[in-house]
Amino acid sequence: MDLSVIRKSQLIPFRGVPLPNYFLKNMEKVGEFEADKTDVLIATYPKAGTTWMQEIVDCVLHGGDVRQCEQSPIHYRSPFLEASYPGIRTGLELLAEIPSPKPIKTHLPFQLIPTSFLQKQCKIIYCARNAKDNVVSSFHFDRMSKLKPDPGPWEEFLQKFLTGNVMYGLWHDHVKGWWEQRGNFPILYMFYEDMKEVKTGVGGHNVSDPLTHTHCRSTLPGQAGSGLDIPHAPSSTISGRTYSHCIRKLWNTPSLPNWPVLLLTKSKSASLFHCPVSQQDPRREIKRVAEFLGKELGSKELDTIVAHTSFNAMKLNPMTNHSNVPLDVLDQRISSFMRKGIVGDWKTHFTVAQNQMFEEDYCRRMVGSTLRFRTELSPGDNCLQ
Repeated sequence: MDLSVIRKSQLIPFRGVPLPNYFLKNMEKVGEFEADKTDVLIATYPKAGTTWMQEIVDCVLHGGDVRQCEQSPIHYRSPFLEASYPGIRTGLELLAEIPSPKPIKTHLPFQLIPTSFLQKQCKIIYCARNAKDNVVSSFHFDRMSKLKPDPGPWEEFLQKFLTGNVMYGLWHDHVKGWWEQRGNFPILYMFYEDMKEVKTGVGGHNVSDPLTHTHCRSTLPGQAGSGLDIPHAPSSTISGRTYSHCIRKLWNTPSLPNWPVLLLTKSKSASLFHCPVSQQDPRREIKRVAEFLGKELGSKELDTIVAHTSFNAMKLNPMTNHSNVPLDVLDQRISSFMRKGIVGDWKTHFTVAQNQMFEEDYCRRMVGSTLRFRTELSPGDNCLQ
């Protein structure tokens, strides 16, 4: 690594998406990348739980043998596809050195990923994080990264985020782009907030069991007949039909993809519709990843992965915390690479006026989308251990 050439990057549009100027010379080669059909693509908007998901997938691919994941840093085991920084080996160069199946990281929006991933039906895991926490995490990362554009003060960075003047453009377009393709390709769409939640009771987005976790989709304006209005109480009936009958009918509808479906309230608002569910925690979500990848893991292996990939464990693990990266590249004296790992930290940054402005912009940009996020969890639900 030649540290003498490390400089803050400048954003230049590539096919309408702002990317670091360093990446541009490599993007044509990235588009021509030939994935193996066994490769797993891990896609996220920056700072949405990317490293966490990379480590989980690598552990799953090794059958829960975490010793195999302690041999080298995560950026070697799961290379960053489009990365091309001065003085640092490119993602394509690193990918050429590891055998398939390999976990591959990308922040590219759906329209820019190499077509080989789609043509070969590679399995893709997309992890999304609520926009408020995402912008806060991005701000702190850009402060400590010597390769990313200067974020400026918080107020300035927030405006950049809202206008898409940040790496990879608008968060809204990124998360919606992948969400809208989840039924067309083998994409497992996951939520950072579901990974963090630890409780038994009512739950949020994710599904795995067709009856207890299927989300109920309400008919939206302009989409007559696209779904069912289901009252909150499981004992309720709809035109003489029971709640469970409607759930089964929705689950068995051929037109719906076998991926998470949004919950809406009967009033057709953009609220989360809470159904009684089993425990939702990292173990359950890791099991979903394993099942999606066709890996059978026993309880012992699952528990091992849960412990290995907990926030506190990864923050101390030199193979995941980027402590082996020189301070001239990532200055963790300014901010830790793995900072807090919680849901709702945005409340320590947003003013009342900023929050109102953000939500108004959010509603305008997300209108018509069936994608919903949680910006808070109940006290005690943030899993760190």
